[in-house]
Amino acid sequence: MIGALPLLPLDILVWPEAGTTSFIGLFLFIAALLVTFILFRVSAYRKKRRAENIDIVMHHAYDRHVAGKEIQRLKVFLNQAPDKELESFRQSFGHMRKPLLVYVREHPDKDSVRLYQKMAVDGLGSTMDGDADVHRGEIGLTELDGKKYLFLITDIGEQLEFVLPHSAPRIQGDMIRAYMYRPQSGGYRVTITIDRKLSGGHYAGDITSVEEAEDRHRMAFMELEGRIRAFIPETGLELQDKKPPESKSKDSSKPNAGRPTAARAAMDLDSAGEAAKPGMPHRGRPGQAGKAAEAADSTEKKQEREIIEFPVSIEKISDRAAAFETGHDIMSYTRFHHLWELRLTLFDGTDFMSRGIFSPLPQGSRRYLFRFQETDPAMLAALKREIENNQPFPERMN
Repeated sequence: MIGALPLLPLDILVWPEAGTTSFIGLFLFIAALLVTFILFRVSAYRKKRRAENIDIVMHHAYDRHVAGKEIQRLKVFLNQAPDKELESFRQSFGHMRKPLLVYVREHPDKDSVRLYQKMAVDGLGSTMDGDADVHRGEIGLTELDGKKYLFLITDIGEQLEFVLPHSAPRIQGDMIRAYMYRPQSGGYRVTITIDRKLSGGHYAGDITSVEEAEDRHRMAFMELEGRIRAFIPETGLELQDKKPPESKSKDSSKPNAGRPTAARAAMDLDSAGEAAKPGMPHRGRPGQAGKAAEAADSTEKKQEREIIEFPVSIEKISDRAAAFETGHDIMSYTRFHHLWELRLTLFDGTDFMSRGIFSPLPQGSRRYLFRFQETDPAMLAALKREIENNQPFPERMN
């Protein structure tokens, strides 16, 4: 007879004792999660900070009337700049001078000259007549052996001293022809006579002749009707003409039904120009009423943002700006929208649109100057043709 088998201990019912290895593994797992979370937050902060720094420089560029291809080139320069440089630009725009010079020397053309002169050189006069109008630190464009190079004005004494990049060949002969730029009046073709050739690509000489370049800005009196619209890149409304959906509330018949946007609230100003007293916040109500209020807020958030738009009458226009009049005081809206769109139809039927900024004109009330910042080249060419066909004269915006 086979004896009964001994009972085996049921180890599966015994809770395992915690060992050193288990604690180390748990600690490493938690540490890895914390490190991942911290790295994610740091990356998100750096991305947001970088975008803010670029936005600050771009606003500075708009204020200095950088526009067209110059804006596109500036964006490329900022996008490839390291975070450390962007931080220094934010602290002082003067820190951008040297990096921008290195960048534009890699792209020697008229757009680079215009960009650098507007962003990095202060105190330039309205015209260019000779040596007395040249400033230390400005640049010009010349051509040597079939290639273009940017030169830098390094000293102003009895003669001008300028330097070419090390990659540029030595100047042959005793003169060069160059392109120089003044933001207030445009480009100039200058002839510089070389008296001394120094080491390291340095030269000394004098400006002997100055002519207006082919990019002279002209304008014309053109009575055009149009509209100015706030540019809202977050929603893409700047590319649409549709109206926002009507509110379903009982006050939908009113033009400002529902909770107004920040820009629309700018109209609610007291006589001193300060913001009107804000309404009490929506705190909700208990029970079904509270749920209904939350549902209404949720529906409101899903609605498209309101389009801020005003009719305008153009008085005169050039290829860089337009003077217009409107029946509204629109300066208060610039606190909420920096870039705006000017839309109008030219005499030949072309639909013209440009994004830019505006500022008040000193003569008369509710008269403004809109400066073009981003314009389609085809639209700009059509505008120039219209200006030339309507008794153009030298640009003068006042």
